[in-house]
Amino acid sequence: RWGAGTRPPGADDNASGTASVLLLADLLARGYEELPADADARSVLFVCFDAEESGLNGSRYYVTDPIVPLEDHALMINFDMVGRITNDRLLLSGMETGTGLPELLAPAMANTDLELVIPNSMNGASDHSSFLAVGIPVLFSIIADFHDDYHTPADVAWKLNTEGGTQT
Repeated sequence: RWGAGTRPPGADDNASGTASVLLLADLLARGYEELPADADARSVLFVCFDAEESGLNGSRYYVTDPIVPLEDHALMINFDMVGRITNDRLLLSGMETGTGLPELLAPAMANTDLELVIPNSMNGASDHSSFLAVGIPVLFSIIADFHDDYHTPADVAWKLNTEGGTQT
């Protein structure tokens, strides 16, 4: 761990996930603007947390004090380190946490240039863990091939694969 004032820049962990959430929110808002006024569009809540670095405090707080009742949450999608994709590989776990997730995601998975690495069971302990603990299905995406800069001062913006990150 690092001391006060020495926290790594975190360009991949966690800034790339936050950037992905903001990009997705913008794309979805644009798409919703094009829908007819009477369209039956699902509500989507975009939230960014502080991840495991500070003990999942934000996500744990959210599941005890949600903006809308937890029973109205269909799925939590966690974009973590997605900014330094190498070999076009992205790990996507959590398919087994919700009924019908593989079938629901099949079209999107078939339409990506990324190799999706899908483990047999949930992995990673990040903000999705708080949601999974209260029975909300989750998807967790993170680079499949970790880099040596994880949690170091070398996790800087110029090393990001911005083109690969936009494919997540």
